[in-house]
Amino acid sequence: MRPAPMIKKMIDDGTFSEKEPVRLLALNSYDILDTPEEEVFDEFARLAASIIGTPVALVSLVDGNRHWFKANVGLTATETPATWRFVLMPSGASMFLLSRTR
Repeated sequence: MRPAPMIKKMIDDGTFSEKEPVRLLALNSYDILDTPEEEVFDEFARLAASIIGTPVALVSLVDGNRHWFKANVGLTATETPATWRFVLMPSGASMFLLSRTR
């Protein structure tokens, strides 16, 4: 699989890890993108919003072109362009938790 042009540029610039194409292959193998809402994911989003006390919480999946929201609380959008980066996960990180934003 060839990475999307934006991802290729990020790899070339050192913004994303060279492992990004592998991550995208794994994500696509789950066949979860663009699927209907599921209560279990909605519960995760509600729980996250409740625990950290924020009006917005998302279960977001990032493909080569967008952030797609499997579940969301407090937001009507279902996706945003990948160029609208909110948090860039450090290379090699397995999880990144952003506790609060203002």
